[in-house]
Amino acid sequence: MGESQDSSSIAHRMKDHIGWWLAAVAAVASTVALLLSMTWPGEWRDNANSVCDRLPKVWTAMHAANDAVQALNYKRKHRLTISDSEWQEASRKWEEAGNELSEFIGDLRGVDKPWWGGMGDQIDTAMDHGSAAARSLNQTGRALAARNESTATHYINTYNSHLAEWTEIMQALKVDQCVSAEHE
Repeated sequence: MGESQDSSSIAHRMKDHIGWWLAAVAAVASTVALLLSMTWPGEWRDNANSVCDRLPKVWTAMHAANDAVQALNYKRKHRLTISDSEWQEASRKWEEAGNELSEFIGDLRGVDKPWWGGMGDQIDTAMDHGSAAARSLNQTGRALAARNESTATHYINTYNSHLAEWTEIMQALKVDQCVSAEHE
């Protein structure tokens, strides 16, 4: 009787140990899988920099919008008549610039980000400022369509503020391609 109890007790202990080892191996495997699937800061920067290669298209649209407003300012300063089509053209260019920036920020927001170390929060804040800047460009366009220069000026200032915040955060994140391409 003692022999069968001993063999059953050994078998029971072996089952416990096998279960424990399987659980330990599964935990190690899931940790390795998690580490392999994580986005690391350097990887995020590389991917963000590749998206930022498209940033000059945004600045081209911004220059066109600024040129349109400068043309309106020149005419106003020299007491020349500004036609409806000139107001609408300026409006269209500001809205196009807003749409370009919005699309760019959406692409940048789509880059997988690290979720640890606070970097993800910084990235989210930068993207929020970028989106707010794009909305300000669109609102400037709508204000110009309504010939409301003071509102347009307000939204241009709001855009500049959000762009400055975005740039500062992107510099802190060391996304060199985005910062160096700014306002080319």
